[in-house]
Amino acid sequence: MKYKYSWLNVADPKWESDGDWGESAIPRLVLIGKDSTVLFESLGFDDVQEAKIRAALHRMDPSFPAVDGK
Repeated sequence: MKYKYSWLNVADPKWESDGDWGESAIPRLVLIGKDSTVLFESLGFDDVQEAKIRAALHRMDPSFPAVDGK
């Protein structure tokens, strides 16, 4: 494992669950909290989406660098 995050990271490279999630895109990012709520969802990715997911990850685990790099 390259990164030692405190959360589970799941990938679906064979697209086996694609139909289970509604819309699809490449990439499609879904961050699900411990209580099963969707904390972040993105179809596609750009600088705005990166800032939003970094903020959500930082809220979930403060050891993840915040948007401002701290």
